[in-house]
Amino acid sequence: MTEINPNTGVSIQPSVAPKETKQADNTAIPNPSPEPAKEMTQKDLGNVPAASIGQSQVQVKAADSLENDLKILNENPELVKKSMEIGEAAEKDKLAKGEDPAKAYFTGVNVSKAFIDEFAK
Repeated sequence: MTEINPNTGVSIQPSVAPKETKQADNTAIPNPSPEPAKEMTQKDLGNVPAASIGQSQVQVKAADSLENDLKILNENPELVKKSMEIGEAAEKDKLAKGEDPAKAYFTGVNVSKAFIDEFAK
């Protein structure tokens, strides 16, 4: 293929000629007989790394128990009261900004939980 220089109108020859390729002999590779697919069981999936079966790599912490919350409440009642006030203030702030009430509530709960987690220890 030749190109034409737009300034002079003269064709430009490519400096490198394209190589001609030889086609390889079409030797057929025999297909190996397909092995029957093994069905995965729950036990098999437990032994497979999470990345290869598409599961999230996020580690799930155990849910907080009511006993743990009551323990924190008994040890630090003022801290819990303060965390509730901060959570309610965060919820009111989100509602004032026009956020969905359900989202605003959960924002308040998360702020309250973060406050307790930070200062209860």
